[in-house]
Amino acid sequence: MATGTLPSVLSALFVLISRNNFNVNCQQFIIPFDDPKNCGTDKFFDISSLSCTSCGSNKRSSSTGLSCVCQTGYFALIAEKTSIACQKCPADKPAVTKDGFGCIRCPGSLSDEGFCTCPQGSILVERDLNGNIFEEAKCETCNGNKPASTVPNSNGDRCERCHASFLNTSCTCGSSDIQVSGDKIVHSTI
Repeated sequence: MATGTLPSVLSALFVLISRNNFNVNCQQFIIPFDDPKNCGTDKFFDISSLSCTSCGSNKRSSSTGLSCVCQTGYFALIAEKTSIACQKCPADKPAVTKDGFGCIRCPGSLSDEGFCTCPQGSILVERDLNGNIFEEAKCETCNGNKPASTVPNSNGDRCERCHASFLNTSCTCGSSDIQVSGDKIVHSTI
């Protein structure tokens, strides 16, 4: 091709396209999309298909709506390597363990979600050191006094050492402080 020919050819092609004298065949793709808010409690939003998918029997949508969890009073049972079935807890062990894979009796009350609850200042212990589920969960009190100086962590599943600002006396807040979580304080001028 001679020098200067390419710009001339491109200009002519542009003129043809802009005047619609040149037909261009294209395909248009439309991807249907469900609004995640409309999935409801028995479906989850499948991000791979952008649609709501049924959770299946004894399951409900998780709090994020992006997966399914067992309904209250049901625990997860691995049916196959890729799927989980939900089975009802027996009447003598009505609570579901925090990890969702077992049932247990509670030493106290049961939450609306079907988990055991412990009084403030205590942690819930459901398994022994080897990972075996107890017949009945235990509520262990954290020792806020020296030398232990521990309080429940924010998940309520472990006693943790108190924040350094507490260590002079105990884990208990002073009159000018407000404890906002297991190991954090806010100084108040009230």
